[in-house]
Amino acid sequence: MKKILSLAMVFMIILVSCKKNGTTNNITIVNTNGIPAFIVTGLGNITMINNTTSYSYIPITVQYEDSAQEMVSLSLSGLPAGVVMDTTWQSSGYPTFSTNIMIYDTTAAGATPGTYTLTLNVTSPNRGTKAFTFTLTIKNPPPCTPSVVRNYVNCQNCSSGGYYADSVYADATVENKVWFTNIDNTHHLVYGMLSCYTGVVTIPAQTVSGVTYSGSGNFYSYYMNISLLINSVSCYTYIE
Repeated sequence: MKKILSLAMVFMIILVSCKKNGTTNNITIVNTNGIPAFIVTGLGNITMINNTTSYSYIPITVQYEDSAQEMVSLSLSGLPAGVVMDTTWQSSGYPTFSTNIMIYDTTAAGATPGTYTLTLNVTSPNRGTKAFTFTLTIKNPPPCTPSVVRNYVNCQNCSSGGYYADSVYADATVENKVWFTNIDNTHHLVYGMLSCYTGVVTIPAQTVSGVTYSGSGNFYSYYMNISLLINSVSCYTYIE
């Protein structure tokens, strides 16, 4: 009888031991050091060309790592003036989830070239904020002066009619600035500014030998159409 009882007690001890081990294997390891229990993958540096409507983007994933999960929110700081973030990105969720950081230039003249440090802040209510830094490099588009620099032989004289010849050359120091050597057949040297993305040439107001010129138009591969103001009198010239 004692032998039977001893065997029963041994069996109960084995059962208790098995249950205890099973419970230990299922315990969730709680992260207590204040670091959010997730990582962000895919984050990297961005290079964008200013004054374009195309997006620059990085696909990222907020990856589950350990411990009980909670809602995570994302925010981005450090964008330079005129550069904005698309508002359709997923800015919160429970890890694991993926989203795109998409930014674009909204300025008319183009955002200021340079390298900027951006910060992606990833925050959960009970675990604080984890900050991830990366860089945004903004570059000017390649100059488009080669597309307009040449001799033009069929230029329409908008003041008096008829045709004349003109030549256009690039400024030596200012990008996308060009000079007309014989604007409207006056032999006056007048400059214009090219907007490469829009294909617009602008002649800022400038006075040469008592004559004030201004205007704007479009440039193409082989010709330009420009609406001029000459001493406040409007006319239209076609330069080919």
